[in-house]
Amino acid sequence: MNDDKKGILAMMICATLWGLSPVFCTYSYALGNTPFTLAFFRNFFSLPFFYFFIKKDKVSLKIEKRRMREIIAASFFGIFMTTWLLFESYLYIGVGTATTLHFLYPCIVLCLSFLIYHDKIESYQWIAVGICLLGIFCFYAGGSNEKGILMAILSGLFYAIYFIVVEKKKLDQMNPYVLGFYLALFSSLLFFVYGTATNKIVYVQPVESYLYMILISVMTSFVGVLCLNYGIAMIGSKKASLYCLFEPVTGILFGYLFLNELVSLKQLGGCFLILLGIFYLNFKQKNNSSL
Repeated sequence: MNDDKKGILAMMICATLWGLSPVFCTYSYALGNTPFTLAFFRNFFSLPFFYFFIKKDKVSLKIEKRRMREIIAASFFGIFMTTWLLFESYLYIGVGTATTLHFLYPCIVLCLSFLIYHDKIESYQWIAVGICLLGIFCFYAGGSNEKGILMAILSGLFYAIYFIVVEKKKLDQMNPYVLGFYLALFSSLLFFVYGTATNKIVYVQPVESYLYMILISVMTSFVGVLCLNYGIAMIGSKKASLYCLFEPVTGILFGYLFLNELVSLKQLGGCFLILLGIFYLNFKQKNNSSL
């Protein structure tokens, strides 16, 4: 299996795990959990898993000061600010609308890469992201609150910055467990400080809710982050962000299977367009690599 296929597989696993996680989030919320509490604990609970593999592989946790600053920036923009803005936007507009606007980030990645770093963007990449964005907007449920809309779009902007920082600052070349450990560590600290100051973290919860959070942490903040950073390393931030668009499709599927959520024809059409855009991207990449 070549690097491109490995990168694509990693991104598909990442998107599938993140698409499945809302099922367990819903179970946890029913037991008294809150989105912000979950955001803190899913990063915090991943730390022992990263540390175990770091010790198992006998890897040093020492990194350069420059690297530390870059990781802090990635944690702040890509995890803390992205999650905080997205969750706050839920207070002003619907979850579906906010998530839809958040998923503008693949287009933002392309635009920032082109405008700031003057990366060459192939026409088929613009076409693929256009098809996928049409699919994403099939999930749009309306919403006129300007503050909520701005927050959701900014969450996508900061997530796009994360993709670019990881690639351009060569963070994807670090040991994956060390990078994941520090990302989770700094994100946990940021969530803890803000959550404590605003009383947003709920500690008293049933054991079952904590078990769900540990499972979500392993799926998203441990395996998901490892796959994400590996995918960026293999295929670059631009392509990796496009394959993340598979997440809404898996979210719809798992919501239907486990939560009995209704699926409209419009949503099915959106899933079809997203899959079409991904398959088109993959088809064009294969054709170009064979030339």
